[in-house]
Amino acid sequence: MPPKKKVDSERDVKKFIAEEDRLRAAKSHDRGLANISRVTEWHEGKQKGDFAEDAKRSKSFIREEPGKRKRRRKTSNVTRLLQEDEEDKCCIFRGGRAGVQSKACGSP
Repeated sequence: MPPKKKVDSERDVKKFIAEEDRLRAAKSHDRGLANISRVTEWHEGKQKGDFAEDAKRSKSFIREEPGKRKRRRKTSNVTRLLQEDEEDKCCIFRGGRAGVQSKACGSP
């Protein structure tokens, strides 16, 4: 009879080891899922943050665009007026300064 009890206890030990292995594998799987969940959460938060940042940039762009356009127009107008003024001076004097002629006026 004692050998049968030994066989029963051996079966119990094997059963216990199999259960421990199953639990260890389940814990490892759970840890892996937790890591994946953490990474997914970070990426989702990053996307939301990026979207909010893009929205801020868009709003600031829309807010600043008229001012930039006005400055470009002003610069363009000043440049055009300076060129016209230079042409007028050139055409009035037609080489009055040491025979220098501008291409804008053309040759006499």
